[in-house]
Amino acid sequence: MRNKNFRIAVLSSAMLVLSIIEMRAQTEVRCEIRANLMDRDPKGANVRNGAGNTFSIIGNLPAERTDGVTIVAGKGSWVKISSAEDEDGEMIFNKEGWVFSSLLGVTVSWNPDDKLKKGSHLLYAEPNKKGRVLGRLPSESPVRLVGCDGKWAKIRFGPKIGWIAPEAQCTSTRTNCS
Repeated sequence: MRNKNFRIAVLSSAMLVLSIIEMRAQTEVRCEIRANLMDRDPKGANVRNGAGNTFSIIGNLPAERTDGVTIVAGKGSWVKISSAEDEDGEMIFNKEGWVFSSLLGVTVSWNPDDKLKKGSHLLYAEPNKKGRVLGRLPSESPVRLVGCDGKWAKIRFGPKIGWIAPEAQCTSTRTNCS
Protein backbone atom coordinates (compact mmCIF):
# COMPACT_ATOMS: atom_id res chain seq x y z
CA MET A 1 0.00 0.00 0.00
CA ARG A 2 2.81 2.36 0.93
CA ASN A 3 4.60 1.68 -2.36
CA LYS A 4 1.37 2.39 -4.29
CA ASN A 5 0.91 5.74 -2.49
CA PHE A 6 4.51 6.65 -3.26
CA ARG A 7 3.99 5.88 -6.97
CA ILE A 8 0.80 7.96 -7.02
CA ALA A 9 2.60 10.89 -5.34
CA VAL A 10 5.50 10.69 -7.82
CA LEU A 11 3.11 10.47 -10.79
CA SER A 12 1.06 13.43 -9.49
CA SER A 13 4.21 15.51 -9.02
CA ALA A 14 5.43 14.65 -12.51
CA MET A 15 2.05 15.64 -14.02
CA LEU A 16 2.14 18.96 -12.18
CA VAL A 17 5.67 19.70 -13.40
CA LEU A 18 4.71 18.79 -16.99
CA SER A 19 1.65 21.06 -16.89
CA ILE A 20 3.77 23.95 -15.58
CA ILE A 21 6.37 23.36 -18.31
CA GLU A 22 3.64 23.19 -20.97
CA MET A 23 2.04 26.40 -19.70
CA ARG A 24 5.36 28.26 -19.74
CA ALA A 25 6.19 26.87 -23.20
CA GLN A 26 3.06 28.36 -24.77
CA THR A 27 3.83 31.53 -26.64
CA GLU A 28 2.32 34.83 -25.71
CA VAL A 29 0.13 36.30 -28.46
CA ARG A 30 -0.31 40.08 -28.67
CA CYS A 31 -3.91 41.32 -28.57
CA GLU A 32 -5.81 44.58 -28.69
CA ILE A 33 -9.32 43.86 -27.48
CA ARG A 34 -11.73 44.85 -24.73
CA ALA A 35 -13.90 42.50 -22.73
CA ASN A 36 -16.36 42.56 -19.85
CA LEU A 37 -16.06 40.73 -16.56
CA MET A 38 -18.71 38.00 -16.83
CA ASP A 39 -17.88 36.21 -13.60
CA ARG A 40 -20.23 37.28 -10.82
CA ASP A 41 -18.39 35.61 -7.94
CA PRO A 42 -18.82 38.01 -4.99
CA LYS A 43 -15.12 37.51 -4.19
CA GLY A 44 -14.20 38.97 -7.59
CA ALA A 45 -11.78 37.67 -10.22
CA ASN A 46 -8.14 37.18 -9.30
CA VAL A 47 -5.41 38.87 -11.32
CA ARG A 48 -2.11 36.95 -11.28
CA ASN A 49 1.50 37.76 -12.13
CA GLY A 50 1.64 34.95 -14.70
CA ALA A 51 -0.57 32.87 -16.99
CA GLY A 52 -1.71 30.13 -14.63
CA ASN A 53 -3.31 29.51 -11.26
CA THR A 54 0.06 28.64 -9.71
CA PHE A 55 1.21 32.26 -10.03
CA SER A 56 0.78 34.81 -7.23
CA ILE A 57 -2.35 36.93 -7.00
CA ILE A 58 -1.46 40.59 -7.55
CA GLY A 59 -4.95 42.05 -7.51
CA ASN A 60 -8.65 41.47 -7.78
CA LEU A 61 -11.40 42.67 -10.10
CA PRO A 62 -14.46 43.24 -7.89
CA ALA A 63 -17.55 41.72 -9.53
CA GLU A 64 -19.87 44.53 -8.44
CA ARG A 65 -17.67 47.29 -9.90
CA THR A 66 -15.68 45.87 -12.82
CA ASP A 67 -17.17 46.49 -16.22
CA GLY A 68 -14.52 46.54 -18.96
CA VAL A 69 -10.94 45.32 -19.18
CA THR A 70 -8.27 46.06 -21.76
CA ILE A 71 -6.55 42.90 -23.01
CA VAL A 72 -3.03 43.14 -24.42
CA ALA A 73 -1.99 39.48 -24.77
CA GLY A 74 -3.13 35.90 -24.56
CA LYS A 75 -1.37 32.71 -23.54
CA GLY A 76 -3.26 29.43 -23.53
CA SER A 77 -6.50 29.92 -21.61
CA TRP A 78 -5.23 33.10 -19.92
CA VAL A 79 -5.26 36.74 -21.05
CA LYS A 80 -3.06 39.60 -19.93
CA ILE A 81 -4.94 42.75 -19.00
CA SER A 82 -3.45 46.22 -18.68
CA SER A 83 -6.37 47.92 -16.93
CA ALA A 84 -9.96 47.59 -15.76
CA GLU A 85 -12.67 50.21 -15.45
CA ASP A 86 -16.14 50.53 -13.99
CA GLU A 87 -19.25 51.38 -16.02
CA ASP A 88 -18.44 55.11 -15.88
CA GLY A 89 -14.88 54.62 -17.12
CA GLU A 90 -13.27 55.09 -13.70
CA MET A 91 -10.02 53.12 -13.40
CA ILE A 92 -10.23 50.36 -10.78
CA PHE A 93 -7.13 48.34 -11.79
CA ASN A 94 -4.15 49.88 -13.57
CA LYS A 95 -1.32 47.40 -14.08
CA GLU A 96 -0.60 44.33 -16.14
CA GLY A 97 -1.73 40.96 -14.87
CA TRP A 98 -3.25 37.68 -16.02
CA VAL A 99 -6.88 36.61 -15.77
CA PHE A 100 -8.44 33.25 -16.66
CA SER A 101 -10.07 34.02 -20.01
CA SER A 102 -13.45 32.35 -19.43
CA LEU A 103 -14.16 34.83 -16.62
CA LEU A 104 -14.40 37.46 -19.37
CA GLY A 105 -16.60 37.87 -22.41
CA VAL A 106 -18.23 40.17 -24.90
CA THR A 107 -21.67 40.66 -26.37
CA VAL A 108 -22.20 40.09 -30.08
CA SER A 109 -22.89 43.49 -31.63
CA TRP A 110 -25.75 44.27 -34.02
CA ASN A 111 -24.64 43.84 -37.63
CA PRO A 112 -26.41 46.33 -39.93
CA ASP A 113 -24.83 44.61 -42.98
CA ASP A 114 -26.28 41.17 -42.21
CA LYS A 115 -27.94 39.91 -45.42
CA LEU A 116 -30.50 37.98 -43.37
CA LYS A 117 -31.50 41.22 -41.58
CA LYS A 118 -31.25 39.58 -38.18
CA GLY A 119 -28.14 41.48 -37.16
CA SER A 120 -26.02 38.35 -36.74
CA HIS A 121 -22.25 37.97 -37.14
CA LEU A 122 -20.22 35.04 -38.41
CA LEU A 123 -18.13 32.72 -36.26
CA TYR A 124 -14.87 31.75 -37.99
CA ALA A 125 -12.52 28.78 -37.55
CA GLU A 126 -9.48 31.11 -37.69
CA PRO A 127 -8.87 34.76 -36.77
CA ASN A 128 -9.52 36.06 -40.29
CA LYS A 129 -12.46 36.40 -42.65
CA LYS A 130 -10.95 33.91 -45.11
CA GLY A 131 -11.35 31.12 -42.55
CA ARG A 132 -14.08 28.51 -42.63
CA VAL A 133 -17.40 29.78 -41.23
CA LEU A 134 -18.57 27.74 -38.25
CA GLY A 135 -21.95 29.41 -37.87
CA ARG A 136 -23.86 32.59 -37.11
CA LEU A 137 -24.02 34.35 -33.77
CA PRO A 138 -27.25 36.16 -32.92
CA SER A 139 -26.79 39.84 -32.11
CA GLU A 140 -26.79 40.77 -28.43
CA SER A 141 -25.71 37.24 -27.41
CA PRO A 142 -23.23 37.12 -24.53
CA VAL A 143 -20.22 34.92 -25.32
CA ARG A 144 -17.32 33.77 -23.15
CA LEU A 145 -13.75 34.60 -24.04
CA VAL A 146 -11.37 31.73 -24.80
CA GLY A 147 -8.41 33.70 -26.14
CA CYS A 148 -7.35 36.44 -28.53
CA ASP A 149 -5.10 37.24 -31.46
CA GLY A 150 -4.62 40.83 -32.57
CA LYS A 151 -8.07 42.42 -32.63
CA TRP A 152 -9.89 39.08 -32.97
CA ALA A 153 -11.56 37.38 -30.00
CA LYS A 154 -11.68 33.61 -29.64
CA ILE A 155 -15.00 32.81 -27.98
CA ARG A 156 -17.25 30.02 -26.81
CA PHE A 157 -20.92 30.11 -27.81
CA GLY A 158 -22.72 27.03 -26.54
CA PRO A 159 -20.68 24.03 -27.73
CA LYS A 160 -18.92 26.01 -30.48
CA ILE A 161 -15.52 27.66 -30.17
CA GLY A 162 -14.36 30.07 -32.85
CA TRP A 163 -13.26 33.59 -33.72
CA ILE A 164 -15.24 36.80 -34.05
CA ALA A 165 -14.11 39.86 -35.95
CA PRO A 166 -13.44 43.16 -34.18
CA GLU A 167 -16.71 44.70 -35.42
CA ALA A 168 -18.68 41.83 -33.87
CA GLN A 169 -17.38 42.57 -30.35
CA CYS A 170 -19.44 44.82 -28.09
CA THR A 171 -18.34 45.66 -24.56
CA SER A 172 -20.69 48.56 -23.93
CA THR A 173 -23.14 47.84 -21.15
CA ARG A 174 -25.28 50.79 -22.25
CA THR A 175 -25.82 50.06 -25.99
CA ASN A 176 -25.86 47.15 -28.43
CA CYS A 177 -22.94 48.70 -30.36
CA SER A 178 -24.99 49.10 -33.55
